[in-house]
Amino acid sequence: NTDAVRYGSLEHPGDSYSFDIFTQVARAVREGDGLGGLEPQQVLAAGESQSAMALVTYHNGVQPLTGAFDGFFVHSRASMALPVVGPDEYADLASAFGSTPAKLRDDLDVPVMVLQSEGDVTGLLNSSATRQPDGENFRLWEVAGTAHADAHLLGPIADSADCGVPINDGPLHLVAKAAFHHLVEWVRTGEAPPEAPLLDVTDDEPPSLVRDPDGIATGGVRTPPVDTPVDVLSGEPGPSDDLFCLLLGSTGAPTSGRSASC
Repeated sequence: NTDAVRYGSLEHPGDSYSFDIFTQVARAVREGDGLGGLEPQQVLAAGESQSAMALVTYHNGVQPLTGAFDGFFVHSRASMALPVVGPDEYADLASAFGSTPAKLRDDLDVPVMVLQSEGDVTGLLNSSATRQPDGENFRLWEVAGTAHADAHLLGPIADSADCGVPINDGPLHLVAKAAFHHLVEWVRTGEAPPEAPLLDVTDDEPPSLVRDPDGIATGGVRTPPVDTPVDVLSGEPGPSDDLFCLLLGSTGAPTSGRSASC
């Protein structure tokens, strides 16, 4: 609470009310409330990490009832959706891990852009369990050499993360901006984003990512730092046992001797 005068008496009723609060905010924005006279042309729902899991729940169960949003940007989701709970109950994420994977329903008429980092696809978040084919209103991009959280996201505190190796310093934020731009154009014009190959995974259970001799994941959305590497950008974490480090990936030296030259 950074404004005690404005928010001091505010009491959030709990996780069970969050989906209705989200709907009411969307309706208010669509009517121009708080926008200084601007009239929005489209109202998009966007969420990353835990909020992306909540968007899966909202898209599958609430959007069909409300039609509140014109499109969805689901960024770095886990395989499960955010649990729906009763009044005064907490949506416990820890207990949700290991629950049945939740795919996004494909019978709605609103575009959905799903963006996953390499680190989201296997391991703890295991989003590969929810892969579904691209369709009229669905796109899935998985980005090689990226992590759920990285140096760009952490900013000044990135160097203080003690994960045994430098954390991931990949350009996920640039791909995210491109993906969101495509979603805006998709909703505005009907032109769908390009399809992209998925990251290569093994047939093991649980699956693992396929890597080249340098240790760089193969397949997926490619960026210059993974196709012409001076470092190995990976969603694989360093050796630290810190739970936070599991999400930060790593940046290391190529192992095959290949490097970029100027």
